[in-house]
Amino acid sequence: MTDISDNDEYLDMSESMAMRDSAPFYGSVLDLKDYAKIAEDCINAIENSTSIRQVVLETWLLVDYAIRELLSNLWGLKQFNSEDGDFDLRYELLPSFDRCTKLLENVLSIQRSLEENPDDHLVEMPTQFIIFYKNNYPDEFNRFLQIEQDYYQKYYPQLTASKRNALSTIKTSITITSPKTTLLPKRRYYVKKVWVDALRDLDETWFRLARRLNKARNVAAHSYDTNKILSAFGYAGPNAADQIKRECMEMLRKLLGVVQKPVGENPRS
Repeated sequence: MTDISDNDEYLDMSESMAMRDSAPFYGSVLDLKDYAKIAEDCINAIENSTSIRQVVLETWLLVDYAIRELLSNLWGLKQFNSEDGDFDLRYELLPSFDRCTKLLENVLSIQRSLEENPDDHLVEMPTQFIIFYKNNYPDEFNRFLQIEQDYYQKYYPQLTASKRNALSTIKTSITITSPKTTLLPKRRYYVKKVWVDALRDLDETWFRLARRLNKARNVAAHSYDTNKILSAFGYAGPNAADQIKRECMEMLRKLLGVVQKPVGENPRS
C-alpha cells in the first residue's frame, strides 16, 4: 500500500482510491468516474497478483490509458468514437506509448515556452448564468465571490481583487471588450491553458520514469521469464519481486497521483 501521508491534498475517487490535487488529469466528471474505476481495478490487481509480469503490465496499461486520455481530451478525439467502443481514436489514431509520451512532452514544451496571460486563470462562467445567479441567489453569489478570491489568493495572487481594483475577477464574455485584450501577445497558447496547468507536474523526471516503465513493459510483454523482467528493472535476489511491486505502486503515485487510501484514514491527514 502506498503511503500518502505527505503535504499534498487528495481528492476521493472512490471508497478505496484517492488522487493528488496536482495529478495530471484533464476531463469531465464522467471521465474522472471512469478513470477511478479503471485505476481501482488496476491497483487491486497489482496488490493481489503474485505474477511480476502481470504487475508490470497492469501498471503500464494504466499509465498508457492516462496518457491517451490526456491527449484525447486535449483534441476532443472521443467525440468521434462509436458508442459501443468498437471505434476509439485513442487507440485507432494515437501512436505507441513511446511516441505518445514524446508527443505529450513536445506539446507541453512548446506551450510552456509561450508568454503567459494572467487572465487565463480566471474563473469562467457564461454571462447569462452570472446574471441569473446574482439576481436569484444574491447571498450565495456574494459567498461565491469570496470563495473565488480565496482561491486566487492561494494559487494566483496576481488575480485577487486587491491587485485588480475590482470586486470580482470572474471572466465572462463581457470582458472581451476590455482594453487589456489589445495588450495580449500575438504568440500565445494554441491549446487550452487549463490543460497545460493540469499537467504542471510533468517534468523531465516524470518522462524519464514513464520511459523506465515502458522499457520494463517491453520485456514483460514478450517474455514470461521472471528473471528477465526483474533484470529490466535492475533488481535481483529473493526480495526483487516485492521491490518491483512497491516500485510499480510508487510509479502510479508519481506519474498519475493515484494512490490506495489506508483503511480508516483520511488521505488529507
